[in-house]
Amino acid sequence: MKNYRTIRAPEDILNITNLHKRYNEGKSNEVHALQGVDLTVRKGDMMAIMGASGCGKTTLLNMIGNLDRRSSGQIIIEGVDTAKLSDSEKTAFRRDKIGFIFQLFNLFPFLSAVENVETPCC
Repeated sequence: MKNYRTIRAPEDILNITNLHKRYNEGKSNEVHALQGVDLTVRKGDMMAIMGASGCGKTTLLNMIGNLDRRSSGQIIIEGVDTAKLSDSEKTAFRRDKIGFIFQLFNLFPFLSAVENVETPCC
């Protein structure tokens, strides 16, 4: 596994500072999905992200998981500033450090659970 340069207190596994995400809808409409989010998660913490539909929960998780780029702000995961990673480093970081359970599984109904898991390997 790659040795990532760390910049954090050892007990913090996630530090988010002043995170913003903006989307452009049309030529003149800008949507602010996240505005100034600050969050620290320490080793051993358990948390739930809850809120009304459209409040930014999925956007926040996509930012943490490096699936989408932030507009501004900082996300430090286990001491690594993920904005400074190249695309290939982000892919390796996701593989090594982040797990996902998607809301829509998009499984093949004609395959077993094991076969569904093996499909990307082929």
